[in-house]
Amino acid sequence: MKALVIIPARGGSKGIPRKNVRLMIGKPLISYSIENVINSLYDLDVVVSTDDDEIRRISSSCGAQVIMRPENLATDIVTLDPVIFHAMNEMEKIQNLQ
Repeated sequence: MKALVIIPARGGSKGIPRKNVRLMIGKPLISYSIENVINSLYDLDVVVSTDDDEIRRISSSCGAQVIMRPENLATDIVTLDPVIFHAMNEMEKIQNLQ
């Protein structure tokens, strides 16, 4: 596995609802994060951890791999630690590193 960049993008944001799919200068906000990783000087794997089908579709079309997050990791009270751990474990399974 290359260095892994995990972008957590939950569909149920309360501060700015649907912020990851809202357009900014004609593109969904999540696309900017993905493009920055893909265009990095480093050789990186990029994965988006989400619970949302629209974020999944947009992220895939931007070139990111997507890990669908289970419901128990998609609530307001969940910290990033278990989300990152879940995505890392899923990527290791996908890349046969476990």
